[in-house]
Amino acid sequence: MLLSGATIPLAFFPENLRKVVEYLPFRAVYDIPLKMLLKKDGSDSIEGVLGMLGVQLLWCVVLTVAGNLFWNHAVKRITVNGG
Repeated sequence: MLLSGATIPLAFFPENLRKVVEYLPFRAVYDIPLKMLLKKDGSDSIEGVLGMLGVQLLWCVVLTVAGNLFWNHAVKRITVNGG
């Protein structure tokens, strides 16, 4: 949760680290909903809100696909002995 902005706000991060953190899914969990509630960084317009929701939806799709790929790979390789 450190990189989500829950412990330390992302505004306090160094500029280089903040650029990296903006592409991680942790930001979509805490920082984006907080900005929407506080109406910061363009979230006072419908375009800003749709953009932020789009980022969250993108991470949901990416993580779901990655999870399914991992699951299918694990199911093919699993060996169960016994009943």
